[in-house]
Amino acid sequence: MSMNVRSQKDTPPQSGAYVTDVRSLHLDAPTFRMLLELQGPSLGLWRAAEIAVLREQVYEQPVLDLGCGDGLVTSFVLSKVEVGLDPDEKVLAQAAERGIYERFEATVPTEAFSTWLFLPSRRYAAWRNRQLAHRNLWSVERWVYHLRRVGLEVEMVRPYLRRELVYAWDALELLQQIWICRRRLVSIIWRHLTPSALDWLALRASRLDLSSSTVGGGRLIVARKR
Repeated sequence: MSMNVRSQKDTPPQSGAYVTDVRSLHLDAPTFRMLLELQGPSLGLWRAAEIAVLREQVYEQPVLDLGCGDGLVTSFVLSKVEVGLDPDEKVLAQAAERGIYERFEATVPTEAFSTWLFLPSRRYAAWRNRQLAHRNLWSVERWVYHLRRVGLEVEMVRPYLRRELVYAWDALELLQQIWICRRRLVSIIWRHLTPSALDWLALRASRLDLSSSTVGGGRLIVARKR
């Protein structure tokens, strides 16, 4: 999951007001094709949703990328990022101290994530969240509270990946835990797909609506400096 901070100058909403965007969400077939080839079916699906919501935004320099990781998601959204940082427990406060941006954007897992997984077990959900380094599965209200503490006001929320897509994503993740002769079964199959098969999968995937009309497995949070 990535966090991105940007500069932009436009008219902010009234204090405490934010919009929830539930329009349909799609990613183009060529980008989906690259993600499927580079990252496989499960991670490719999740990152496709993140890239799609981030591409909807308009960015102005300077851009501070928090939780940049390998930089893959950001590379599909922006051609240049001035500063990239991996997160720690004080990441929001550190970003605020820089004082170089007007708006903050973050793609984050939601409070529904743990209950939408393939296996309905708290122990399993806890293991998945540790594996994915999920620190905060907060509600929008908690994001509003914590962002206000560092001088940011939430203005838009964009949920993505409805329940059945999170379920399918996690099922694909579990299949990748099956090993044969020190190799993952899914990887063996995936590497033998022909280019035309990947093209077909990417075209079908590009028709998927990656949005969610409810809370979503993930959400984009957009906030403005107060």
